[in-house]
Amino acid sequence: MKTKNQNSFRSSVPTQSRPVPRRGNANVAGLGALIIIGVLVMVAMSAVRTVDTGYIGVKTRFGKIVSDSLPAGLYFVIPGVEDIAQVEVREQKTEMSTSASSKDLQSIQSGIAINFRPDPANAHLLFKDVGTEYEARILDPAIEETVKAATARYTAEELITKRTAVRDEMETMLKDRVEGNHIMITKFNIVNFEFSDSFNHAIEEKQTAEQEALRATNILRRMKVEADQKIETARGAAESVKLQAAAEAEAITMKAIAEAEAQRILAEVVNRDVITLRAIEKWDGIMPKVTGETVPFISVDAKTVGGK
Repeated sequence: MKTKNQNSFRSSVPTQSRPVPRRGNANVAGLGALIIIGVLVMVAMSAVRTVDTGYIGVKTRFGKIVSDSLPAGLYFVIPGVEDIAQVEVREQKTEMSTSASSKDLQSIQSGIAINFRPDPANAHLLFKDVGTEYEARILDPAIEETVKAATARYTAEELITKRTAVRDEMETMLKDRVEGNHIMITKFNIVNFEFSDSFNHAIEEKQTAEQEALRATNILRRMKVEADQKIETARGAAESVKLQAAAEAEAITMKAIAEAEAQRILAEVVNRDVITLRAIEKWDGIMPKVTGETVPFISVDAKTVGGK
C-alpha cells in the first residue's frame, strides 16, 4: 500500500517543462554569413585582372584608356568601372594572295607571307586608334597596296630575274606604311608569282629559242675548235717538213763542203808528191857539198822543176 501511495503522490505533483533550443535561427545566421563571404569573394575576384605572357594590357575606365601599356602580371580594377584589355604582341604570321599588273601590263598573282607584331611600347596607342582588329583594318590593305605599287615598277620578266630586289622594295614600302600605326614587320617573303598562260607559253618559247641558240653556238664553237686543231696540225706538219728539208739541205751542204775539202787536201797531197817525184827525176845523183855531218835537205823549187 505504501508503494501505491508514493506513486500516487508523485503523479499528483505537477512537473516543470524544460526550454527547447531553437535551431532555425542559427541555420539562418550561418547561411547569411556564407552568402556575405561568397559575395565578398566574387567582388574580390571581379577586381582582379591578369595579363598573360605574350600580351600587353590596356586599362580602361568607362571605356576610356587610362594607362600606358601594362606588361604581363596581376592587376586590380574597380569592378563595373575599370577593365583591362589584352593586345597580343607575340610575332604573328599572315599569308595572302593578291593580284596586280606588271610594268608591261601582265597580270600577276602574288603570294605573300609576312611576320609581324605590334610595338609593345605603343600597344596602348594601337588599341586606342584601331582596337584589336588591326590586322584586317591596317595590315591587309597596306599589303595589297604595297604589292600593287611595287609590281607596277617591274616587267613580268624582271619580277623573276630581280626577285630579291622586288622583295626588298616591297618590304621597305610596307614598313613605311604600317610603322606609323605601331605595327612592326619582322619578315617579308614572296612565296610565288603566278603568270597568265600566254606569258608562260611565251617564256617557254623564249627558253626553247635560247636553248637552240646555245646549242648552235656550242656547235659553232666546237667546229671552230676542230678547225683550229686541224690548222695547228697542218702547221705543225708543214713546219716539220720545212725543218726536215732544211736539215737535209744543210746535210747536203755539209757533205759537199766535206767532199770539196777532201778533194783539196787530196790535191795538195798529190801535187806535193808529184813535185817531189819530178825533183827526184831531175836529180843528177850528185850530193851537194857541205861542211859538217848533217845531210842537207834538198829543196827543189816547183818552178825550177816544172819550168821548161
